Amino acid sequence: MSDPKSIPHINVFEQRGEAQVLAEFSDRKDEVGRAARTWLRVKEFERNLSNSTSAEAIAKEHLRIARQQRNIAIIAMLLSAITAILAAIISATLSQWK
Repeated sequence: MSDPKSIPHINVFEQRGEAQVLAEFSDRKDEVGRAARTWLRVKEFERNLSNSTSAEAIAKEHLRIARQQRNIAIIAMLLSAITAILAAIISATLSQWK
């Protein structure tokens, strides 16, 4: 991908925005048209990169939450097992006193 700063007429493209550059310049066959198409490809690449970075950040956050939920579930199972063991001990102890 071209270095965006090296694209001719970049200042004009930046001022006008993607929609206007697409409408005004992208069909031209001259150097301005080629520069406009290059600039539009760079903008699309940047947008895709930003979207994939956002998706990656969201996926990492989901993974972090899933791990947190797994840890909570493990703690809950351990507490349940301890409670069951204590209940069995108390029940056995109480049945001996009868």
